[in-house]
Amino acid sequence: MSKRLRIIIFGLCACVILCAAFIIYWRHHLEVLRSAPVKAGETFRAQSYINNFLSSLNSTKIAVTDSSGKDLDLNFATKPILFFAWWCPHCSDLLGKLNKEGLINSVYLVNIDYPGMKNSNAKIISDLVSHGINANYYIYKPSNAKDEIPVPVLLYNNKGKGSCVIGDDVIVKFLSKSDK
Repeated sequence: MSKRLRIIIFGLCACVILCAAFIIYWRHHLEVLRSAPVKAGETFRAQSYINNFLSSLNSTKIAVTDSSGKDLDLNFATKPILFFAWWCPHCSDLLGKLNKEGLINSVYLVNIDYPGMKNSNAKIISDLVSHGINANYYIYKPSNAKDEIPVPVLLYNNKGKGSCVIGDDVIVKFLSKSDK
């Protein structure tokens, strides 16, 4: 094999390796961005989702499914609802913080079943158990894009209307204040 051909083959291999590394990097980067925590007022998009979700509420009740598949309504006028996702690292951190602070039983735990995501009770239970949480949880299935919300988010009653707190640290502070 000639020296020129070896240089060409080496160059092509190097290009393939660099392209593969670039693709892997951006796939990981996009996953990190998708699961990044949303702080209050941080992005217009998150606030837009929250506003759409809040405007779709007709009462202080949210239709969910319990872990056994039974449909029921949770009333956030009596207890705030914490929306989380088992695949979200920030949600997982928040669950651990709430359990550590003794606040985990002050909320309904509701996992969001986003379209295209394959929720499984085993994954949800695994996430809860990894933080020492043995509590009931529920599953919310958005019926359309207007019902989708970022996670983690806390839905609570504010004078008969739904209000939200966004972001893990903000949620812990809010629940710590309201628990006293």
